[in-house]
Amino acid sequence: MRGARPTDLGTLRALLASDDGKGRLVAGGTDLVVHLHRHPEEEPHLIDISSLEELRQIEKVGDALSVGAAVTFSEIGDSPLIRERAGALAMAAAVMGSTQIRNRATLGGNVANASAAADGTSALCALDALAVVEDSRGNEERVPVRTLITAPGKTLIGPGRFLRSFLIPPQGGPSAFFKTGSRRTVTISKLNIALGRRLVLGALAPAPLDVPEAKTLLRGRSEEAFLDGLTAAVERAIPTRSSLAYKRSAVRGLGDDLWRFLLEAGR
Repeated sequence: MRGARPTDLGTLRALLASDDGKGRLVAGGTDLVVHLHRHPEEEPHLIDISSLEELRQIEKVGDALSVGAAVTFSEIGDSPLIRERAGALAMAAAVMGSTQIRNRATLGGNVANASAAADGTSALCALDALAVVEDSRGNEERVPVRTLITAPGKTLIGPGRFLRSFLIPPQGGPSAFFKTGSRRTVTISKLNIALGRRLVLGALAPAPLDVPEAKTLLRGRSEEAFLDGLTAAVERAIPTRSSLAYKRSAVRGLGDDLWRFLLEAGR
């Protein structure tokens, strides 16, 4: 196993250009450790980007909020800017893993690993965020997070490229995130729901599922109609999966949490 720790973006780009796409970026390493335990035969070239300050910033860029790919979940949860302008992401950060995991795990890693249960990805999709992807020459591409994931563990990022940041546009209303799993704390999502510009359900498909009809129903006066809309979305997404009965019930509980949150927020 080889390793490198660039201290600036120029060095990172040079490493990406010289290793024929074989380098594996690592920041928190929380998912990588699990992967290497399962695949001890691998000898990756690890490129540690955790010390790159350019990837660790939370700041306003025009009317958008920029969150660096190497920002940890603890930093997200502690950020007044994120709590004010991207509540769903702050709420997702607060319930993601343990304190130790949140102190290490990064938003970019959560998205790039492309797990269907990734809490950060669901929040970013609901917020209609853009992923800022750069290559070894400094060329930049902005990709909607909702289209970035192509299959479990697969994204459009590709070799020789890296996630630099996420751009979150103004929301124009409250945003929120709720999840359910096999235990109350330190749980992996079996299902999650996130609201922002969009309403999405996570842990149903490789990428969070956009449910525009449910968001329309959310604006109405009938909670029951809204919950029925969520249930219908789950039934369409996983009609033959063994977890259908559980998730059909769970989504109504999450929908009720969201409905009550909005009532308290005075929507």
